[in-house]
Amino acid sequence: MTPPRRGGLQRLVVEPSAITGSRDFRHLFIGQGISQIGSQLRIVALPYQAFLLTHSSAVVGLPSLVQFVPLPFFSLVGAPEATDGGGHA
Repeated sequence: MTPPRRGGLQRLVVEPSAITGSRDFRHLFIGQGISQIGSQLRIVALPYQAFLLTHSSAVVGLPSLVQFVPLPFFSLVGAPEATDGGGHA
């Protein structure tokens, strides 16, 4: 027996049975949510604290620059390595 087709906004609603059905998955889901909140707070708090300590806009932008610089480098180096193992047979 196939479930009835859902249309419109009902297709976008997440079925909560995965969260309510498994205790381990529920703990993982809640832990990931708490971790994401902490990561977002850090993204805001670090530049704010840098500004409070130095009153310098340049120092506020420095952590963002330091976080961004490795991204293009490792993307260019790591992408071929991830797709075909770097060309090694």
